Amino acid sequence: MDRPKLYIQRYWDNEADGYICDEGCFWGDDPLDFILMVQLKQCGCGMPEEAGKYTLAILKSIAGRFDKQNPTDINEPFHSEGEAYFVWHTLDHLGLLEHGSGAPGWLTDKGKEVMGDLQVILK
Repeated sequence: MDRPKLYIQRYWDNEADGYICDEGCFWGDDPLDFILMVQLKQCGCGMPEEAGKYTLAILKSIAGRFDKQNPTDINEPFHSEGEAYFVWHTLDHLGLLEHGSGAPGWLTDKGKEVMGDLQVILK
Protein backbone atom coordinates (compact mmCIF):
# COMPACT_ATOMS: atom_id res chain seq x y z
CA MET A 1 0.00 0.00 0.00
CA ASP A 2 1.37 3.44 -0.95
CA ARG A 3 1.54 5.75 2.04
CA PRO A 4 1.51 9.54 1.81
CA LYS A 5 4.76 11.31 2.72
CA LEU A 6 4.29 12.31 6.35
CA TYR A 7 6.57 13.58 9.08
CA ILE A 8 5.25 10.82 11.34
CA GLN A 9 6.72 8.18 9.00
CA ARG A 10 9.73 8.14 11.31
CA TYR A 11 7.46 6.24 13.72
CA TRP A 12 6.50 3.62 11.11
CA ASP A 13 7.76 0.10 11.74
CA ASN A 14 7.74 -2.17 8.68
CA GLU A 15 7.92 -5.37 10.73
CA ALA A 16 4.95 -4.34 12.88
CA ASP A 17 3.18 -2.81 9.85
CA GLY A 18 2.16 0.18 11.92
CA TYR A 19 3.20 3.17 13.97
CA ILE A 20 5.24 2.70 17.14
CA CYS A 21 5.33 5.54 19.69
CA ASP A 22 8.47 6.61 21.57
CA GLU A 23 7.46 4.41 24.51
CA GLY A 24 7.26 1.36 22.22
CA CYS A 25 3.46 1.13 21.99
CA PHE A 26 1.90 -0.15 18.74
CA TRP A 27 -0.72 2.22 17.28
CA GLY A 28 -1.83 0.48 14.09
CA ASP A 29 -1.64 1.93 10.61
CA ASP A 30 -4.02 4.91 10.78
CA PRO A 31 -1.95 8.14 10.69
CA LEU A 32 -4.82 10.30 11.99
CA ASP A 33 -5.26 8.03 15.02
CA PHE A 34 -1.51 8.22 15.70
CA ILE A 35 -1.46 12.02 15.53
CA LEU A 36 -4.57 12.50 17.68
CA MET A 37 -3.87 9.84 20.29
CA VAL A 38 -0.08 9.89 20.56
CA GLN A 39 1.00 13.39 19.60
CA LEU A 40 -2.08 15.28 20.82
CA LYS A 41 -2.94 12.99 23.78
CA GLN A 42 -6.61 12.62 22.78
CA CYS A 43 -8.63 9.44 23.26
CA GLY A 44 -9.69 9.03 19.62
CA CYS A 45 -13.36 8.34 20.28
CA GLY A 46 -16.28 10.34 18.95
CA MET A 47 -15.45 12.22 15.77
CA PRO A 48 -11.67 12.04 15.32
CA GLU A 49 -11.72 13.38 11.76
CA GLU A 50 -13.63 16.48 12.92
CA ALA A 51 -11.16 16.90 15.80
CA GLY A 52 -8.34 16.69 13.27
CA LYS A 53 -9.99 19.30 11.03
CA TYR A 54 -10.50 21.66 13.98
CA THR A 55 -6.89 21.19 15.11
CA LEU A 56 -5.70 21.90 11.57
CA ALA A 57 -7.80 25.10 11.41
CA ILE A 58 -6.26 26.31 14.67
CA LEU A 59 -2.69 25.51 13.60
CA LYS A 60 -3.22 27.18 10.21
CA SER A 61 -4.62 30.31 11.87
CA ILE A 62 -1.52 30.56 14.08
CA ALA A 63 0.89 29.82 11.23
CA GLY A 64 -0.74 32.44 9.03
CA ARG A 65 -0.78 35.26 11.52
CA PHE A 66 2.72 36.36 10.43
CA ASP A 67 1.93 36.18 6.70
CA LYS A 68 2.31 39.79 5.57
CA GLN A 69 0.38 39.30 2.31
CA ASN A 70 -2.52 37.27 3.70
CA PRO A 71 -2.55 37.28 7.52
CA THR A 72 -5.06 35.02 9.27
CA ASP A 73 -7.37 35.87 12.14
CA ILE A 74 -6.08 33.79 15.05
CA ASN A 75 -9.43 34.10 16.82
CA GLU A 76 -11.60 32.80 13.96
CA PRO A 77 -11.66 29.13 15.09
CA PHE A 78 -12.96 30.10 18.56
CA HIS A 79 -16.22 31.22 20.13
CA SER A 80 -14.64 33.11 23.05
CA GLU A 81 -11.31 34.42 24.29
CA GLY A 82 -11.39 31.89 27.12
CA GLU A 83 -11.72 29.04 24.63
CA ALA A 84 -8.84 30.44 22.57
CA TYR A 85 -6.48 30.76 25.52
CA PHE A 86 -7.36 27.32 26.84
CA VAL A 87 -6.55 25.76 23.45
CA TRP A 88 -3.39 27.83 22.93
CA HIS A 89 -2.06 26.91 26.37
CA THR A 90 -2.88 23.25 25.76
CA LEU A 91 -1.08 23.29 22.40
CA ASP A 92 1.87 24.99 24.08
CA HIS A 93 1.93 22.25 26.72
CA LEU A 94 1.89 19.60 23.95
CA GLY A 95 4.91 21.24 22.30
CA LEU A 96 3.08 22.48 19.20
CA LEU A 97 3.41 26.17 20.08
CA GLU A 98 6.17 28.31 21.47
CA HIS A 99 4.48 30.58 23.96
CA GLY A 100 6.96 33.44 23.71
CA SER A 101 5.89 36.56 25.59
CA GLY A 102 2.21 35.80 25.08
CA ALA A 103 -0.15 33.15 23.76
CA PRO A 104 -0.54 31.96 21.09
CA GLY A 105 3.05 32.67 20.08
CA TRP A 106 4.15 30.68 17.02
CA LEU A 107 4.30 27.09 15.82
CA THR A 108 7.24 24.95 16.87
CA ASP A 109 8.83 22.52 14.42
CA LYS A 110 6.57 19.82 15.89
CA GLY A 111 3.55 22.09 15.37
CA LYS A 112 4.53 22.64 11.74
CA GLU A 113 4.98 18.90 11.25
CA VAL A 114 1.58 18.07 12.76
CA MET A 115 -0.04 20.78 10.64
CA GLY A 116 1.65 19.44 7.50
CA ASP A 117 0.63 15.86 8.25
CA LEU A 118 -2.97 16.84 8.95
CA GLN A 119 -3.08 18.78 5.67
CA VAL A 120 -2.04 15.62 3.79
CA ILE A 121 -4.27 13.23 5.73
CA LEU A 122 -7.40 15.37 5.66
CA LYS A 123 -7.20 16.65 2.07
